[in-house]
Amino acid sequence: MILRRWTTVLAISIGISSAAPIPRHLIRTSGALTESSPRAPREIGDQFTAAQMDAPGLYLAKEYKTAHNGVTHLVYRQRFQGIEIHLSEWRVNIDSDGRVINAGGSLFQAPSARPASAARLAEAARAALAAVNPILAREATLRRSGMTGRGDARFLADGMGELTGRPVWYPIRGVLQPAWNFVVTDADGITTYD
Repeated sequence: MILRRWTTVLAISIGISSAAPIPRHLIRTSGALTESSPRAPREIGDQFTAAQMDAPGLYLAKEYKTAHNGVTHLVYRQRFQGIEIHLSEWRVNIDSDGRVINAGGSLFQAPSARPASAARLAEAARAALAAVNPILAREATLRRSGMTGRGDARFLADGMGELTGRPVWYPIRGVLQPAWNFVVTDADGITTYD
């Protein structure tokens, strides 16, 4: 009898740590996590998420509905100081009756470091180039060529394509560190690496 009761109310919740990401997955073995609601899925997801945790910098990045089962999927991400956190994501899935059926993801506490310095941008661009094509990177002349429409730094490299970079927060052992995320177009002019 005790085992049966345990399985009907079990919810998985992996704890929160200030030094590590907040990996958390909420699911009930029988039934939804909330009662049905006539409210809009986004409102349901926002309220549910706020009740679960304090996750600074959280914003709704994507919302879509699966046609075959009517489930609305909300995908939240984080940013601090206007800079995206690489690998942050929190998902809330809401059925057609307005019930949260599960939620989960990894979120992070605010970083203590400062954002990535523009002074090291060229060094980061060269490292990205070398990771894609080390032979050409040794020979290439790398030169800054302005900004993209969304504010990313743009570089051109002889014998290679374009590099664009933007500052990000990157988790290393659960602690957010300032970094640069580059998209590098290889020498074929087609293949890109992120």
